[in-house]
Amino acid sequence: MYSNINGEVKTITISNKDVTSAGIDLYISDKPFVIESFHYGTTSKGSLNPRLWSYGNRNGSGFSNLFTLAKGGSGGRTTATSNAIALYGSPYFEISSFDDSSSNYSFFLKRPIYMPTGGRLSIQGLTSYVGGESVSYHVVIRESQ
Repeated sequence: MYSNINGEVKTITISNKDVTSAGIDLYISDKPFVIESFHYGTTSKGSLNPRLWSYGNRNGSGFSNLFTLAKGGSGGRTTATSNAIALYGSPYFEISSFDDSSSNYSFFLKRPIYMPTGGRLSIQGLTSYVGGESVSYHVVIRESQ
């Protein structure tokens, strides 16, 4: 699909990782890459969320986070927490499991994402998040040569 990206494929898999208030960086690069697949599960309904930043704006406003969602009729925007994806939908994520009784929320990427200038993929908590919830994820990334 992306002829200029035919380099090394990296697979990152982690199970039941506790997320601190600082979050977890899954992948960072200043070179072009493609996220071929991304599947994650969490015990967090409303705090943890995946974030994808374009390289050069690692700590910018929420507007530069590609996974930011537009809210429904209320307007505005929100981060892609489990609950927000279920309420507002996402152009990037499909729900694979949403079970309040077991606190099991799981999502997968709908399609590959090309990052022409590199970027940062992470799992973060909201600003009020203090830690204590876990996440599991499996990411396949194709790097440029």
